[in-house]
Amino acid sequence: PFSEDGSPDIVDEEEMKALTTDELAQIVRSTELPLITKGVLSLYDAKESLKAGVRGMVVSHHNNRIEYALPPLYILPEIVKLAGPDVPVFVDCMIQTGMDAFKAIALGAKGVCIGRPLMSAYTNDRKDGVFDYLTKTRGELAKAMAFTGCTNLNRMDPSVIHRDCFIG
Repeated sequence: PFSEDGSPDIVDEEEMKALTTDELAQIVRSTELPLITKGVLSLYDAKESLKAGVRGMVVSHHNNRIEYALPPLYILPEIVKLAGPDVPVFVDCMIQTGMDAFKAIALGAKGVCIGRPLMSAYTNDRKDGVFDYLTKTRGELAKAMAFTGCTNLNRMDPSVIHRDCFIG
């Protein structure tokens, strides 16, 4: 939500700025829609999001725009544990392949968000590019699952990857 110079972006005449926990809670109470926070990158962020009543979280470091920020997959297992089974946690940023999705799901994510690769695929070859990209990514995920004996996404766990080298 911030410009390159650090100032808040303006979207539909609204300043995009960090919210306090109370402001976030007020938004949660104002709607029956399940609110999901994006940009969670610490246990503090996760605790405050839960305190505000969010129904899900996206662990994200804004596509590596925060220099020296913790990579999402490093903090993901702790945030998933804190959130518990009723609050889904997703991962965003640097998810480009089926193997990236495999690692995130094995570490507890309920799913992944893919943006830039889809936009590139669309720019290069419109809907066919997106279809081809998603088909390839799904195949990569299926291959990783087959090689590790995972027959179901819900049965994946961290034992299928080596924690010290899951980012690479």
